[in-house]
Amino acid sequence: MKRRMNLRLGDLGRAALEEQAQLHRNSLDEVVRIAALHHLSELDNGRMALRVPRFGHAHAADPPLEIELDLGDSAWSSLRHVAAMQGTRIERLIEHVVWCYLADLDSGVVTTRILDPRTAGRPARVAGVPPQAVTGAVPSSTSAARRAPRPL
Repeated sequence: MKRRMNLRLGDLGRAALEEQAQLHRNSLDEVVRIAALHHLSELDNGRMALRVPRFGHAHAADPPLEIELDLGDSAWSSLRHVAAMQGTRIERLIEHVVWCYLADLDSGVVTTRILDPRTAGRPARVAGVPPQAVTGAVPSSTSAARRAPRPL
């Protein structure tokens, strides 16, 4: 299911997202999709960064980035549930998801977990989401070496 949304990531967030899209030869929509699936895969690890911060929205004045997020019904249901549990809008959750994903790329967490040759080519395990909903989110082992993320 596809859904259009406007994300406010600020100039830095937009530039970092564009850099990742260019680096991996993906669209911005696809990078956000991968970020959302990565977030869902991290839900059970107890990581505090997965919670959307309660402080103000720093980029409210910046022009929004319009994306079309294409996810399976189970993934959408899980994201709606997470947003409701955190008392936030789905768009705000996705903005936070993008920032967490960019931070994980920068720190090497995504490289270690997703691009590991032992797991490359297999769908990521996402809590509450059937494997077919995330198929394609993990690069194949041949493309993983060619598309390995570099620090921002």
